[in-house]
Amino acid sequence: MITASHNSKEYNGYKLYGEDGGQLPPKPADEIVRERQEVTDIFHIKKVSGGIKKIGSEIDKEYLNQVKTIPINRDLIKKWGDKLTISFTPLHGAGGDLGSKALKEAGFNKILTVKEQFKPDDTFPTVKYPNPEF
Repeated sequence: MITASHNSKEYNGYKLYGEDGGQLPPKPADEIVRERQEVTDIFHIKKVSGGIKKIGSEIDKEYLNQVKTIPINRDLIKKWGDKLTISFTPLHGAGGDLGSKALKEAGFNKILTVKEQFKPDDTFPTVKYPNPEF
């Protein structure tokens, strides 16, 4: 799996994951990077290790279905889901649509989204540093 990073544009790149869901070790990652550097048009790739598949909304549906399998106390949500207010920041597009949908489908109805951080923006104008752990 190749996924875009949520870092600032000068540090942006690819995060490469293997079949086990973990990040690739250096040798296979270097092979993919080397082949990717030879590609000028990502939608007309001749050969990439493992192949690339362009995905659509079916992956969003499957993701939301998988989120629903996470054990939570549904009785507690039925009791408090309308009363509890959740403040949600998608960190400039890194989860806005799916995060909101997942919370709503779980039964939370009072979700306050940080509007200035909902749309993708690789300059991260409202935060000092884009990585939430810092």
